[in-house]
Amino acid sequence: IKKDSFYVYKAIWSDDPFVHIEESRFTTRELEAIPVRITSNCENVYITVNGEKYGETLTNDGAGQFTFENVPLDIGENTVEVVGTAKDGKTYIESVTWTRAVSDNTVISSYSLNVDNDKKTIVLRSSVNAEVIASYISSRYNATFTVLAKDGETVVTSGVIEPRMYLRVTAEDGETYVDYMFLAN
Repeated sequence: IKKDSFYVYKAIWSDDPFVHIEESRFTTRELEAIPVRITSNCENVYITVNGEKYGETLTNDGAGQFTFENVPLDIGENTVEVVGTAKDGKTYIESVTWTRAVSDNTVISSYSLNVDNDKKTIVLRSSVNAEVIASYISSRYNATFTVLAKDGETVVTSGVIEPRMYLRVTAEDGETYVDYMFLAN
């Protein structure tokens, strides 16, 4: 099995037109939108997802590397196809089927709060209201957030979040969840 790096060199050194979808061996994906990286020595390439063209046709800048950002994947099987057009006008095609799994991932991040995914804590640096917590916390895996009172059970929908309250992070699968404790700075 040839690794992606083989195709990088082939794009630079070979005159035989080709297209290659990188990371095609990793068939299960958890993210709803992913970057799709293409290596090719064709003049331009475009991709389709489940039969529909995605994004613009990209032109080769000589390096043979193309990236389509935020390519959407539906839950279940997704066929991604790259079509490249060589200098002589011939087209070259490669496709891959990736399965988007429903995620059970509860990892979160924040630019303004200190999140520790190992200890399951969130340090409050300033006053944060429960109704806007989703603007402070993010999940790449479509998790949802619920603020809980200090008892760990009562749902809090408004008001200032206090230390020792909790943030319940429920994974996309709807079953897996983790409670993070809010701490004072």
